[in-house]
Amino acid sequence: MDQAATFALALQSMKGVGRVTAARLLHAFPTYEALTGYPREQVLLRIKRTPNASAIVSALFDRGAMESLLCAASEEIASLQAKGIRVMSAQSESWPAALDGLPPARRPLLVYAYGRTEALSSSELVSVFCEDAGAAELVGRLLELISRRGYGAVLGLSGSALPAPPRDGPTVLVLPMGLGKAPANARPVMLEIVRRGGLLLSPFSMRHGPYRHDEREAALIMAALARVCVTVRGAASSPAMSAAAWALGTGRIVCALETDAAILPRNVRAVASEADLDALLTTLRQA
Repeated sequence: MDQAATFALALQSMKGVGRVTAARLLHAFPTYEALTGYPREQVLLRIKRTPNASAIVSALFDRGAMESLLCAASEEIASLQAKGIRVMSAQSESWPAALDGLPPARRPLLVYAYGRTEALSSSELVSVFCEDAGAAELVGRLLELISRRGYGAVLGLSGSALPAPPRDGPTVLVLPMGLGKAPANARPVMLEIVRRGGLLLSPFSMRHGPYRHDEREAALIMAALARVCVTVRGAASSPAMSAAAWALGTGRIVCALETDAAILPRNVRAVASEADLDALLTTLRQA
């Protein structure tokens, strides 16, 4: 059993422990046993600016209550593992290290994964953002292009139609809701992604959502995983545009296809056609 993931899941259920506080604790004390090996003052020092920090530390050292939370977390993780779903924290072996570059307040504490986690590291990844249901055919062609150039693809599950995954190369599908809350009409393609060696990934608990505001978090994760981000028919103030602005600040390449140039963040590369994107990916591959 992954003790770090178990501890992270237990922390999520504690009153007053938000994502940033939990991340600080896990960075210093990857497991509960590691935490209890330190005096309370050392633990308090790690979260001293957190509201109700003293009460949180007292709760952490209530071994009976914590053992109950850890037991519940362990049972939940074991139940999910039996279904092929992995629960990973930043200390887990298969954790996607690219997520560590996200701002602490936006970095997920846990991710839930179904499929081959090797898809996160087996190839350089290109994220394709599209919320236009009428662009499924175009996105499908882009995915095949990305695959031919030796990249893996990252897709998001939004209101748009979900295209079939490419025949070759890994595909990572990031969900803006828990894996158990994915819409029924998306499930055949999701299963095909897994069957072809890809991965379903969510930063949310199994029964979470869907909520519209979570699409921004999913878009940021898509951007973090990729070397190149491609926005198709983007809209102003959309989750994709927000993620693009962040990605540009990290030195990632951001492109836009069939998108109004007036709404694009500065330094986004407008590509006029699929051929332009093909040329860009080819150049990057040869660099």
